[in-house]
Amino acid sequence: MCLIPIGLVAGFSNNWSNKIPISCVGSSGVKPFVESLSKEYMKTNKKIDITVEAGGSGFGIQQVVEGYANIGNVSKDPYTTVQLPDADGGFRTQWENNDIKTVTIGWEAICMVYIPPEGLGINYDGEINLNNLLVVNENNIINFMKIFTGISDPTTNNLSLYDFVNKSLTLSSNQITLLKDTPITPYVRAGGSLTSGTAASFVNCSDLGFDKKVDLNSEEQAAFDSGVYGRQHNLVETDEANSRAWNVFHSANNAGQIVYLSSGFVQQNLDLIRKNGYGIMAYGSVPTEFNVEKINAGYNWFRPLNMLISVKNQETPEISFIKSLISGKYDDELQKNGAKSLSSKEKQFMFPNDEAYDKWISDVTLAKINPNWTWDSPYHFSPTPDSWLPAQ
Repeated sequence: MCLIPIGLVAGFSNNWSNKIPISCVGSSGVKPFVESLSKEYMKTNKKIDITVEAGGSGFGIQQVVEGYANIGNVSKDPYTTVQLPDADGGFRTQWENNDIKTVTIGWEAICMVYIPPEGLGINYDGEINLNNLLVVNENNIINFMKIFTGISDPTTNNLSLYDFVNKSLTLSSNQITLLKDTPITPYVRAGGSLTSGTAASFVNCSDLGFDKKVDLNSEEQAAFDSGVYGRQHNLVETDEANSRAWNVFHSANNAGQIVYLSSGFVQQNLDLIRKNGYGIMAYGSVPTEFNVEKINAGYNWFRPLNMLISVKNQETPEISFIKSLISGKYDDELQKNGAKSLSSKEKQFMFPNDEAYDKWISDVTLAKINPNWTWDSPYHFSPTPDSWLPAQ
C-alpha cells in the first residue's frame, strides 16, 4: 500500500522533468496574449512547458539579449532602445552578437478611457453616447499629446474635455458648460517610452499625422522619451502595466481623467468600464461603439505584439512555438482577446521572399541584405500595419 503513492510521485516527477521549458519575459501588454496562445499551443505540444512573466518591454529586451529568457515580449518596436549606446542602456552589441530577431505576432490598439462629469446625462445608447462624445483626430492630436507631456504651453494650459468634443454632435447648453468646466488630468506611464511599450505606441503610432519630432519642442519630446514629465494639468504617473495604471486611475475616479490603455485590457474589462460610467474616446473617423470589429475596420492606433528571440540555433523549441503563432492557426484566439492578426504582407516584411516563413534571419542581417534598410537609418524591426497603407 505504501508503495503506491511513492510510485505515483516518482512517475509524476519523471514526467515533469521531461518537459521542455520555454521562458517568456517582458511586456505586461503582450503577456495575456502569449499566455492565452501558449495554453492552446501546449494542448497539442504536451512536452512543452511555457511560462510567461511580466516586467515591462525594456526588461524583456534585456532578458533575451543577456540570455536569461528564451523569448522577450515587447509591445513596441525595439529599434530605438537597441540603438542607444551600450553605456546608456542600449543593446546594439548584444543584438548583433546574439543574432536577435523581432517577430510581430499581431497588433493591439491603444485606447483612451476618460471620466465624464457628473450630471452630463449621456450613457451608452443613442446618437450621442460616451464612446463617441470625445474624439482624438488629426485636428486636435497635437494639443492632446502636449497635454500628456505635462509641460506648460500657452495653447494647452486651459484646455478642458470640451476641446475634444466630437464637432458633429449637438449638445445642450448645460452639457457644454459641464464639459468646459472639466479640466483634463492625464495619466501617463512613469519611465516614458524607453521602458513602456504602451507609452511608446501612444506617442508614436497614432497614424493621425502626428510627428513627435516635428510637432513637439525638445522638452516635450524628452518628456515622452525619458518620462521626465512636467507638472501641468495635474499630470499623474503610473507603473507600466495596464492593470496598475487602471488601478491608480480608477481609485482616484475624478471627472476629466484620461488614461491610455491597450485594447486587450479594455476588451477584457469593458463591463467594468461601462459599470463605472467611463467613456472610450473615439478615434478619427470611427466615432462609434468600441469593439474588436471596429479595431479591425479602421481603428489604427496600434502597437505591435513582438516576440524577440536568438536565431543562432534554428532548431530551438521557441522558434517552433513562434512559427506556430504566425501560421494563422491562432488568429481567432488573438481576436478573442482584443487584437488583430497579421496579413501576409506584414509577415513578408519579417520573412522577405520566404513563403513558408522558416528562414529565421536576424534583424541585423536582414537590414544588411535588404537594399532599402540599413542598421543606422530609421529602420524599424516591426512591420507597418497594412491598414495604415493606402489602397493599391
